[in-house]
Amino acid sequence: MQTIAQLGRFLGDAAYDQGKVSRAEIADALDSAAAVGDDRIQRATHGRVSPETFAHGSSASRQKWFTIGMQPGDPAAYTFGASAR
Repeated sequence: MQTIAQLGRFLGDAAYDQGKVSRAEIADALDSAAAVGDDRIQRATHGRVSPETFAHGSSASRQKWFTIGMQPGDPAAYTFGASAR
């Protein structure tokens, strides 16, 4: 999830704030993050979801960490200990 948060940070700081990325592109990035969530992939391939086997996070957690990364602040906070944000 740190990688997802760092991607959000890059888009937030380097691109969105400078007008290089549109809101629609951010929405597309969030949709893409959700599309490769373990829950969505498992449901599509097996017809059921087994959270105990997740390797890359659920759709919701991938969107959450991308959104956290978009927020200004200390990138060192992009750890699982920061989940209370």
